[in-house]
Amino acid sequence: MLYAQSTTLDSIVNAMPADTLLKLTTYDGSGQSVHPDVVLTKDKNGKDMFLMAHTPYPFYQDKFENPCLYYSYNGINFFPVDSLTNPIVPLTYIDSTKPQPHRNHNDDPDLLFDAKKQQWLLHYLATFNPDSQNVVQLSSKDLVHWQKQNAIEYKNLGTQDPFIVSPSVSPAPKKGYVLFYVNNNGSKTKNTIEYISTKSLYKWNKTKRTQVTIAGIDTALVPWHIDVIKHTDGYYYMTLCAHRTDFNWFDEKQIPDYELLFARSANLKDWAISPTNINPCKNGTLKECNYIYRSSSVFTTNYVLVYYSYFRRNGQN
Repeated sequence: MLYAQSTTLDSIVNAMPADTLLKLTTYDGSGQSVHPDVVLTKDKNGKDMFLMAHTPYPFYQDKFENPCLYYSYNGINFFPVDSLTNPIVPLTYIDSTKPQPHRNHNDDPDLLFDAKKQQWLLHYLATFNPDSQNVVQLSSKDLVHWQKQNAIEYKNLGTQDPFIVSPSVSPAPKKGYVLFYVNNNGSKTKNTIEYISTKSLYKWNKTKRTQVTIAGIDTALVPWHIDVIKHTDGYYYMTLCAHRTDFNWFDEKQIPDYELLFARSANLKDWAISPTNINPCKNGTLKECNYIYRSSSVFTTNYVLVYYSYFRRNGQN
């Protein structure tokens, strides 16, 4: 049941007030966090547990943007995994004696349990702007000791390879795995959501990519961050944040108009948007909710629970 999206946590979810700020501390001391990816699992005693990967990002400081791992029993109070030192991924690229490329960071973590090998996998982006980035895979049997390898390498960004954001790995419909991501085409064309498939988690062909279509989506929306999970009902579900403005992400003075959407697909390529708007910045009770980052959804028997990160107007996450 380690990759289950259906549990007996309905009573816990039912007790959660809407738009609740999570309680957690971050290794940098700021308490500011983005890029949550949450899955439901069980602890060693068989008790239901929330497991969350995320990255701190205090006031846009990329040097703190490194994957961390937390757990919770009530879905609100999160604690670092026992015996694990966060961040899982240190700032290995920092060397004060050498000039550093602009905006290096380790971002967008995505959790997955590999049932075949009975191990946890965490994929994230090691981005070295403006030249290259890698989809990095971490593997662990115990959530404490992690092995690292590059899963996909993207070079000569913007010419040879695309610049991608928000990788999300799920089991394929029949065999193997599928990796979804957002192709950030920049000013050349509108961002697109694509996926690549593999029979082995260690052999991805980045050139064989398929672009998805989303029925019912506002054509003015530009995809930014996604999370895709495979449900036990056979469908795939996507949480998607997208903006409406001509937005330059590296101009931090811009304030885009964001939407948080929910979509479903049976075949990976064709998606349909849910008519229910889940955007908490527009319809929720949060104060100073400026715009939304990567979000994540989990399913209990009767509920869909959405975890999201957002910027406040003062620059806090």
